[in-house]
Amino acid sequence: MKMATFYVHLHVPSRDVNTNQVFSIPYVDPFSERGLITSMCKTVHRYSGAMQGVSCTDVKISELFKEVEYFEERSSSYGFMIDNTGRALIHPLLPEPAFVEINEDPVLVDITSLERTSGTANIINSMKRGESGKKTLPNVYFTLPRGRLVNEGSRYLQYQATFFWGPVQNTRFYLCIVLREETHTVISEADFDISNSEMNNVFLYHNRSLTSDSQPKCRFNSRKVTLAQSAVKFTPSAFSNPFQYIDETETELDVREYTAYLTRKKDQNPGFNDDVRATVWATYKAEQFWKQQPESHLAWRFIGTKAGVFRVYPAVSLTKSYDHEKRTWWRETTSHPGMIYITSPYQDAWGSGILLTLTHTIFKRGSNQVTAVVGADFPLQYFSYFIDNIYPMCTTKDFKCMIIDDSGFLVIHQAFKETTDPKYFDDPKHITILEPAIADEMKKYGVLNPLTCKDLSTNKELQSFRVTLPAGRSTGLSFDQTNNKFELKPVMDTNIFILRIEKGSILDGTTSSACKCDSNVQPDFRECNNNCNCICYTPIVYNVCTNVYTTTSADSSLPCSARLLDKSGISINENLTGLQSCFDPKCNEKTTKKDCYSEFQCSWCEFTFRGEIIPEPCCRIKGECSFGKTKDSNSNICDASHTETPSEEAEGRSTDVVAGGVIGGLLAVVLIVGGVIFLLRYLYIKDNCDKEDPYLYAIPDHIDLRSAQNETNGQFNPTFTTSNFSSGSVSNGVHSYISVVSDKSRYDRPTE
Repeated sequence: MKMATFYVHLHVPSRDVNTNQVFSIPYVDPFSERGLITSMCKTVHRYSGAMQGVSCTDVKISELFKEVEYFEERSSSYGFMIDNTGRALIHPLLPEPAFVEINEDPVLVDITSLERTSGTANIINSMKRGESGKKTLPNVYFTLPRGRLVNEGSRYLQYQATFFWGPVQNTRFYLCIVLREETHTVISEADFDISNSEMNNVFLYHNRSLTSDSQPKCRFNSRKVTLAQSAVKFTPSAFSNPFQYIDETETELDVREYTAYLTRKKDQNPGFNDDVRATVWATYKAEQFWKQQPESHLAWRFIGTKAGVFRVYPAVSLTKSYDHEKRTWWRETTSHPGMIYITSPYQDAWGSGILLTLTHTIFKRGSNQVTAVVGADFPLQYFSYFIDNIYPMCTTKDFKCMIIDDSGFLVIHQAFKETTDPKYFDDPKHITILEPAIADEMKKYGVLNPLTCKDLSTNKELQSFRVTLPAGRSTGLSFDQTNNKFELKPVMDTNIFILRIEKGSILDGTTSSACKCDSNVQPDFRECNNNCNCICYTPIVYNVCTNVYTTTSADSSLPCSARLLDKSGISINENLTGLQSCFDPKCNEKTTKKDCYSEFQCSWCEFTFRGEIIPEPCCRIKGECSFGKTKDSNSNICDASHTETPSEEAEGRSTDVVAGGVIGGLLAVVLIVGGVIFLLRYLYIKDNCDKEDPYLYAIPDHIDLRSAQNETNGQFNPTFTTSNFSSGSVSNGVHSYISVVSDKSRYDRPTE
């Protein structure tokens, strides 16, 4: 246990010090680096028995209650702790104590503000009386994140769960564990058939500075990698004692012990949970598939598991604090179980340009328990070109198209193609910002709907949005159903929609709207008002002295999930001096647009930076041409005399395999994700639990979604023909392409 301060009070203590050991209300110590502090005190007595004073030491809350903070058995269980007044000390809906900054106040709220399930009041009162007990409630709220809290809000599920509670000895703290009733089984090592020669390749630790291996190193964008293997990293949840990983500095000896155990050279477990070795072996199957499919239009491929195992290809080093379950992409994907999740575009922190991420959950067999997320990153311009090809109606002079996700954020928009500033993608763009007039019409037709939750860490009621199709309109809205205003079609089995308007209509190119959301104000700082329905907040007031909320808005919505405060593991600065690029993209050798976009570091140049048409378009690296437009210093980039000179950060990867066209190429993107279908034989557990349809509870934003219980035998036999993409129909376009991996299978980045 890490102690911050030690001191002795030689005076008569307050009446509060009347037990053998007490703790103070948590506070932020200005002398500590970060985090909440509590004072642990005991009375000091003379030999005669007379009390002389009080001895105290300050302890970080995050250190004292790690067992509670890291407790998570199965997918929907948690622990919380209160003091004798009912104030919550540790709860999954509160910020993690370790990430409370010096300039922040601790979040002190009554536990009844967090535990809103009917029947919990009696449990709380029993806890405050110092009693122990057990009680099962039929409809317990489980509040879970949807991604970025401020932008996307939270989601809520209700399950039968059992509360177990009791006092912490010699303190005024009381602990409660909430367990959802579900069957839990770990995967078995007996399910695997890995030869002795393969066993040596199942594990390569991500921090190669602690190991000595013979794998060749090269420069992949701005990172040092090896293409020979994928890298494996563990999170605290991989260890039976999370302190072992968090509190200790990893050494070469630790990695040697990891390797010996995971490659079965030794059976002495260095501290992993029982299912970690089997999970490492299971995810090795993904690496084998990735290496067999060297697609040149992909950046990073990865798989993260609930067992605390994260595998990424090419092998790259991550910071020790990187935890995939705290990342936005994990939370977004697990909030859409059974669906293909496509992110909004972002700038890759590892130098791969503007990317989209495609992810999917892996379930345990016979249940809706998410056991892993698998994904791949690919360029925004590649996805944009793909959409234009399968939905040619969007490229005509008559219509304007965009793609939005089910929170209203834009995935594809004309502005994305026009910008050459990568910082433009630092924050996701919402439709209420870029297309307020269209957003207003969507609200009128009930497809863009606000949803609120109460953020107790900032005393704000946050408003986000859901794109929800009206009852009986599961296939979307056509023009004639919106008075010729817009058309909205869902891409089934995904989180995205294609939105189309007529060029020259009242909604085209206009910002006139009753609601104008200032694009320069972040949602967390934009207060809601009656005239503007944006992503915004309404303040709520909490009286610390009376321990109650004094504004009615505090009771108008359920509490939000905890803010995603872990910003660790985003990037590592590495010395790339002398390292050769892993691949030479050879963009200038590609003579057609589809071949150009088959390489993720290439761009098809059609316009100068002034918007002038280039008579003979050409393929060049993105550093010289982005989204079809040259940089200001490269307006003559397509001249015959031009020689490609890739910069350090612009060089990308190429392979001996050239993708056979855009359609087949992007199909391979899904195959990279969906191809790990055979992992189900290892990651799925044959049990009989959780028969409810997860879509109904986890994804109330869509209607008529396919049941997650449509399990198959795990076979992956896609039937694909390019004729599926000949028309301008969404169902015959993206849906047909997506359905290759979703209709008959249950299969299933580190991003900033």
